[in-house]
Amino acid sequence: MELPTPDPAHPLRPLARAIVEVVTGARQAPQLRRWLLPDLYTALANVHLAPCARGATAIHVRVCSLDTGHTEVAVIVATAARTFALALRLEEYRGRWMATALELA
Repeated sequence: MELPTPDPAHPLRPLARAIVEVVTGARQAPQLRRWLLPDLYTALANVHLAPCARGATAIHVRVCSLDTGHTEVAVIVATAARTFALALRLEEYRGRWMATALELA
């Protein structure tokens, strides 16, 4: 019997916060490896924006489920110095969500 995929909204706030912390140097990139496709992980690990302290906060999340295995998400993440917008595509992979596309502005 296959278990249902968890609600995609649950991991989004911590995932978006972690992505922002990785690109600003406040968190180590390997912590995201289980959430991102390998090519996406490699690209993200090579992005280095202006440093910021920990404490990024996801202030707005919008989830649009395309079907049972695909979801698109928009997240606004604020740090003390800057606000980031993220767009993610999540796909079901072995009973959990995996980010397959990411745009960061």
